[in-house]
Amino acid sequence: MSIQFCILRVIAASILSLTISLGAFAQFVEISPIPNRMIKESTPNTKARINGFNTIPFWDDFSKGLDTLKWEFTGTSYTETIGINAPSLGMILFDGVDSNGTPYSTQQTEQGNADKITSKPFDLSSIDPQLNQTLYLSFFWQLGGNGELPDENDQLILEFLTRDSTWSTVWSQNGGVLLDRTSFQEEQIQVQPIFQHANFQFRFFTKGRLSGPFDSWLIDYVFLNLNRSEINQGFRDRSLTQRNRLRFGDFGAYPRELLALNDQDWTTISNEFLNLENRFRAMEFSISITDTISNQFTSINQNTPFNPVPNSNERRTFESRTISEIAIPTSNTDLELRTFLTSGDELFFELSGTDTTKYPNVDFK
Repeated sequence: MSIQFCILRVIAASILSLTISLGAFAQFVEISPIPNRMIKESTPNTKARINGFNTIPFWDDFSKGLDTLKWEFTGTSYTETIGINAPSLGMILFDGVDSNGTPYSTQQTEQGNADKITSKPFDLSSIDPQLNQTLYLSFFWQLGGNGELPDENDQLILEFLTRDSTWSTVWSQNGGVLLDRTSFQEEQIQVQPIFQHANFQFRFFTKGRLSGPFDSWLIDYVFLNLNRSEINQGFRDRSLTQRNRLRFGDFGAYPRELLALNDQDWTTISNEFLNLENRFRAMEFSISITDTISNQFTSINQNTPFNPVPNSNERRTFESRTISEIAIPTSNTDLELRTFLTSGDELFFELSGTDTTKYPNVDFK
C-alpha cells in the first residue's frame, strides 16, 4: 500500500554513496548529493544587464538563489539548511565537490583550491577622491555549520583583482575545532584606492580536501558601498531566516491516511527573523495558507504585533495562532504557506543634505 502525504514542502535529505574508481587500484570515493543550483530570477537595471558590470551599492543575501548576473559560480551551491543561525534565508556553500556533486580529486588526502565565487566587474575608476577611503566590503561567514568542519590548515580566502589583472589576498580564515561552527561572523574589509580601477572584481574560494563534501564553509549577506567604516553600522533590514514550519501536533510530517484515522489537528506555523539593524524596531507579522488546487485562502495571523518590540540585532522565533479552521486534505494538494513581516523595510537609501537617493538594486523589502 502506498502512503501519500498532503504536500507541505520542503524535505531535505542527505545521501551518501560509495563508488569504486576504475584505475590501477580500487578506491572508495565519497559522493555528495547533487548540489542545489537554484538560479535567481534577477531583474537588474538595463545597463547592468547589457554591459555585464555590477554597480555600487552592491548587495546579495542569496535569499532567492544564485544570481548569475552578479556572480560567476564555480562548484559552489545554494543551501538553506547547512548554515546555523544565518543572517537570512539562503547561503552559498563551499566544499570539496563541484557543481555536479563530483569530488575534485579521487585521491583521499589531496588538498588544494576547491569551490569559488567571483563577482562580475565593477568600474570604480570614477570614485570621488574624498570618498575613496570609505569603500568597504562586508560579508558574513561560518565554518562547518551542519556540514563537515574544516581543519586548521583549511582556509576561506578573499581576493581583490589589481589593476594589472592579478589577484591579491586581502583576507583569509583558517578552520579548526576551537572556532564556533554555530554562528556567523561579520567582516568589514576596506577596498583601498589601489584597487579602485575600471575592472575591479573580488572572489571567495576555499582551500581544503578535494575528495568529497568535506571542509564546509558558508558565505551570506555580501554588501559593498561607499560611506562606510570598520565600525559595524548594521542594516535597515529585517530578514526571515527559515522556511515556514507547520506542525501536526508533535510532528512536522504525517501520512495523510493516518491524519484521517487519528483526526490529527494542525497546531501552529513557526518561523524566525533577525533584526540586522543596530536599533530596536516595532514590527508585525502576517501568516496565511492557500490551497493552490482549490484557491482557498485562509488568513492565520493578520498584522500581529511582536511583543516585546524586537531589540537591535535580535533573532527571534515566532509562531502563529493555533490553526483550527483548516480541514485535513482528503486528496493530494499543495498548501502554500506565506509569512510577511511588516517592518518598514524599503529600498536602501542615502541622505545628502536634504536630498535622498534610493537604490532599486538594494531592496530590503
